Amino acid sequence: MNIRTILVVIAVFCFQGIMVSQDPFHYTYFDMTKVAMNPAFAGSFEGTARVGLLYREQDYGFAFGQFRNPTFYIDVPVIRGFRQQDWIGVGMSYIYDEQLYEEGKVVTIKGFGGISYHLAFDKKAKNVLSIGLASGTSSSYVTDPTITTYSELGTDPNPDPIENSIKVKNPAGGSSGGGGGLGSAQLTAGLHFRSYIGKETELNTGVSVANLTTFRGGRVDESIATGSYSTAPMRFLVYGYYKTPVADKIKIEPRLFFQYRQPSWDLQVQTLAYFLLNEEKGITLSGGLGYSAVNGLQFLLGADIKDFRIGYSFDLNLSDKTQVSGAAGAFELGVAYILKLYKKPKPDPVLVCPRF
Repeated sequence: MNIRTILVVIAVFCFQGIMVSQDPFHYTYFDMTKVAMNPAFAGSFEGTARVGLLYREQDYGFAFGQFRNPTFYIDVPVIRGFRQQDWIGVGMSYIYDEQLYEEGKVVTIKGFGGISYHLAFDKKAKNVLSIGLASGTSSSYVTDPTITTYSELGTDPNPDPIENSIKVKNPAGGSSGGGGGLGSAQLTAGLHFRSYIGKETELNTGVSVANLTTFRGGRVDESIATGSYSTAPMRFLVYGYYKTPVADKIKIEPRLFFQYRQPSWDLQVQTLAYFLLNEEKGITLSGGLGYSAVNGLQFLLGADIKDFRIGYSFDLNLSDKTQVSGAAGAFELGVAYILKLYKKPKPDPVLVCPRF
């Protein structure tokens, strides 16, 4: 194990102590936030490191504001596994969530540090089962000057250090309450299976379960208003996508995504088409349509330029929510890049002796 590997592993587990493996939010472009959704994805690529950023804005038709959710991740395949064809990866994610609440907003900062083991069933790694585990902590606060916590009133019916740690920030710069925010600890586990069928067909499927650990916590608004708590229910995520060629330079990819967290659930069905524009320069364009049981119709556009990927999506409301927020449901803009650093070979000098 070299020094780079040691530093990466240490950084991951130091990072997870201050971040969280938290419930993922609704993402239209699932493949731009893989590491945040399933820890088994960490290190599941060919290269030195992968870094990505996805920005989502939802319900921006509201007159009093909108929901914002930027997500950042980085993952690295670090060392070889127990067998020659296996390997181990690590990953980190940072999630900032901003939601409307009364006169202010609920801000939650989340993230995770995780590790994954990739078990290859053949020497060329055409069939790989990945197992991932991630953990961390979270913090939340409310930017609402009208809120007063029980600890400030001095009549707390259920005194608890967690509730008393809720931090209420005044948008003008002041703050009330004590501590560093409402905190929670979580554990997420995931499985992912990838298989190359033939030369150009690829199958991916997986499952992840969040909130495996039991902790005291709850929604910030409920905790502030009532002093009550609830154990966060487990979140189940199941997905699958199948990419196959249908014509020269054209591939299609049907995708299915389902997640459930009591009492809510979300189902997404999408179909994307990929067109190889320039094989020499590695340029592939993509686009497609999808449907979400929560957000309605989805439009997706993207491009791959060698190791760089960019994606844009737009959600069109088809529910009764259009009466409040309008037809524009949400948009996402994401970028990802795979860094490849390889040592250049240094061949031994060859001495040529002239023939006498």
